[in-house]
Amino acid sequence: MRQATSVGEFLFPGSENDVSRSFFLGSVIVSVFCLGFIVRHRLGVNDPYSAPIFWNLLINQDYWAALLIVGLLAVALLSRNSGPTIAVVRAIGNHPNIVAGVAFVAFCVGAVFAYHDYPLSMDEYSVRFQSEVFAAGHLIGHYPVELLDWLIAKPFQKSFLIVSRPGGEVVSYFMPGFALLLTPFTFLGIPWASNPAIGALSLVAVHRLARELCASEEAGGWAILFALASPAFSINAMSYYSMSANLLFSTVYTLLLLRPTPGKALAAGMVGGFALVMHSPPPHMLYAAPWIVWLLVRREFRCFVALALGYIPFAGALGVGWLQLLGDLRSAGSIHTPPGSAAATVPYAIRWMAAIGKIANLPDAHTVLVRVGGLVKLWVWAVPGLPILAWFGFLKARTDPRYGLLLASAITTFLGYFLIPFDQGHGWGYRYFHSAWGVLAVLAAAAMVRVPVRSSGGRRFVAAVGALALGSLLLSTSLRVMQVNAFIERHLGQVPLADTSMAQVAFIDTSYGYYTIDMLHNYPPLTRKVLFMISHGRKENAEMAHRLHAGARRVTVGAWGELWLLE
Repeated sequence: MRQATSVGEFLFPGSENDVSRSFFLGSVIVSVFCLGFIVRHRLGVNDPYSAPIFWNLLINQDYWAALLIVGLLAVALLSRNSGPTIAVVRAIGNHPNIVAGVAFVAFCVGAVFAYHDYPLSMDEYSVRFQSEVFAAGHLIGHYPVELLDWLIAKPFQKSFLIVSRPGGEVVSYFMPGFALLLTPFTFLGIPWASNPAIGALSLVAVHRLARELCASEEAGGWAILFALASPAFSINAMSYYSMSANLLFSTVYTLLLLRPTPGKALAAGMVGGFALVMHSPPPHMLYAAPWIVWLLVRREFRCFVALALGYIPFAGALGVGWLQLLGDLRSAGSIHTPPGSAAATVPYAIRWMAAIGKIANLPDAHTVLVRVGGLVKLWVWAVPGLPILAWFGFLKARTDPRYGLLLASAITTFLGYFLIPFDQGHGWGYRYFHSAWGVLAVLAAAAMVRVPVRSSGGRRFVAAVGALALGSLLLSTSLRVMQVNAFIERHLGQVPLADTSMAQVAFIDTSYGYYTIDMLHNYPPLTRKVLFMISHGRKENAEMAHRLHAGARRVTVGAWGELWLLE
């Protein structure tokens, strides 16, 4: 059999195209488009903090990342020696657990010092809140009824947190899966270590999936390198978002179904059942759909039944059970659906699904625009050119249906959110896609292990991709860590606290500043030194401060609100 003499010929048999040239040309075109998209939306915006958070992060942070990517592509063209890259990839592939252990330590350092051990968005805070409740041995948190409107902003009392006024019960609106994963770490006083641990496990899982799919340890090394070198992976592993857990469970789910048996399908169903209740069902539903259809098309009915049975324990107990708990609280706290009414007798899970169904709509111009923005984020938060490499990996092995299923999971995940008329709000990278992000690393690894390194073109291509990955690891990740640190420091600086070892209450004017409404972080029971309350005016604030402590005194006043010491 004649050996391939060029990278393009190897990846695309019968074609004379130079895939190296196609890769760089495509990467430059996409990068310039992303840069142009960002610049277009920067025009006329003098202060990024006047824009909603999705656009703020895109035009303020992602602009510099897009410029850096263009620079990395230019430098990578000069790379010629593939030896160091291959050595690094093989070392990583042969020692994934050691790499994961080192990454865990690095993620922990980032979580504490760059992310400030701080749940920045309400998505993050509500999960941390629920983990605190679980860690205390309860299902539901409680606040004094008279403090509910001081501690929780009214717009959030039916979205991020569910409040029942008769008894002061408070519970997270989101599914409890990720809060449960966080609970042991919260109980130990190290909640910041949860996502670093999940991120480290994800590296091992991505390695295993690439190795099993490609029958190559080197593929596992490439997959880990692509993941570690992509800021979307590492920054999410330092945060309090559920994205890293979604990615891990998607990868394990895929691993179990690569060569399905009834036993593996049952295990996959249990993994999938927990993924459904991780935060919300859509990420797993969209990812898993192609694999479920595949089992039916292949008439793997025993595996399909085992898979379905596996979903029941977690999806039933944690999913339907949690929704019913939320429904009971809402009914108890609402004059509109009193207990015993017709609405209250309908299982809340059904009412919840009906409400979700009403949200889904055919995409309008705004939805299309923000999904394009999501694609831009997907590109600028990854190793330069990673999606193109993933496409090459699929093309080479497209006769193997498992590669097509991986691609299908990525496509259904991306397209599914066109039916949801919201941008992602806050988030690092394109978080609506993150449950399928591992597909990019695995398929890109599949492309790289098929590059003929004996040819000069192949060696140059490997060297260039290695330079891109190393440059992204060192420069892009460093840039993102600095950006995240600066953003959180600015956010926290909007409300100047006293020495946090002193008991104090900050009354925040949520109409001032940038998302200061998100700073109302309080955990039951209210035993921490610092309380955050909504400002109700000077007179009311003073009365509340003296109710909390007779000797309270006001120490700071600003446009943001007031700070009172309680000792």
